[in-house]
Amino acid sequence: MFVAAGQFVVSSVWVKNAQVCVSLMAQAAGRGVSLLVLPEGIL
Repeated sequence: MFVAAGQFVVSSVWVKNAQVCVSLMAQAAGRGVSLLVLPEGIL
């Protein structure tokens, strides 16, 4: 299992956070990541 952490500056606008999450998930999937850990409470 390949695990990665996605780190970014969280915005108060949940839609922006969701867009960043989708981008990070796509990048992680492209690199073979099985589990991506993101910041708590981002949405």
